[in-house]
Amino acid sequence: MFELEGFIIIAVVVGLSILLNRMRNRVSRQYIKQILRHLPSDHYEVLTNVPLKEGTADHVVLSVYGVFVIDQQNDTGKVTGSLKDENWTQHYKKRTKQVPNPLSKTKAQAETIQKHLNLKSKHIFPIVAFSNATTINVDKSLIDTYQVVNYDGVIDAIQAKQTPQLSKEAVKKLTEKLNNLYVK
Repeated sequence: MFELEGFIIIAVVVGLSILLNRMRNRVSRQYIKQILRHLPSDHYEVLTNVPLKEGTADHVVLSVYGVFVIDQQNDTGKVTGSLKDENWTQHYKKRTKQVPNPLSKTKAQAETIQKHLNLKSKHIFPIVAFSNATTINVDKSLIDTYQVVNYDGVIDAIQAKQTPQLSKEAVKKLTEKLNNLYVK
């Protein structure tokens, strides 16, 4: 009988863990959406959950200043890595784990969007946004160029680009194209 009780306890703990993780992801996604609403709507178009062959781009911001592809990382703790590392290290409490370099995924998504929208690479900017509870310990150049930020740094990363590169009409057309088509 104890074996059945033990199994039930483990199943409940695993179920609650999965539920908690999903809730945290949903709250984080809403938090970023709220942050992005602070961008002036006359200069920025915000899309969420854009389906791509590499998975879903969490957020895509289109503006006269370029197209920003944002990958949202919900983990907490400390993250270390560099641009060229295949894996980054996530430190949480006393545990460490290797995770795929999130910038590689975001760059691949940005390249897919770039090709789909027929843009030059200078018009598209990948950004990896980590939870505010994450300490980011990556190459300084990634932080200085706003490729890796905490959630509260997303607006600064986007607004760091101040040279218009696209017309407002082009931004509207690009937004419609991303909104209406599945990127293959």
